[in-house]
Amino acid sequence: MRIINIIGLFSFLKLFITSTVYQSTIALIIFFNGILYHTNENIWSLRLYDILFNFLLCFYILYNNFNPFKFYAFLAICIHFVNLFLYDYSHFISRDISDFIHVLGGTVCVISRFEKISNFITKTIKTWMHSL
Repeated sequence: MRIINIIGLFSFLKLFITSTVYQSTIALIIFFNGILYHTNENIWSLRLYDILFNFLLCFYILYNNFNPFKFYAFLAICIHFVNLFLYDYSHFISRDISDFIHVLGGTVCVISRFEKISNFITKTIKTWMHSL
């Protein structure tokens, strides 16, 4: 169990608690999948499940949201592949550095994206409700 990754997952729990739109469901899924994998890292099938499910969520975000917000999901995917290459394949960086890249890169991109789309949707709904 790597503590850096576990700590990074709590930003998704915070987002779930504070968000009022559908992204909170996605944040909760990411949180529970991350806890499941990062507390059982020796089980290869959980790693595949975590990676595939997170990619499916990123592609869902890319497909279903407005263009300005697609950048964050795309950036999270790119950071994951760079990190995968630098640590898993080339062993160019240490495991701790890989964990920091994973948390600070991918998580910050996704959280930034969620907060912006949440604010945008909340403002749109409020404007729509006031116009009725």
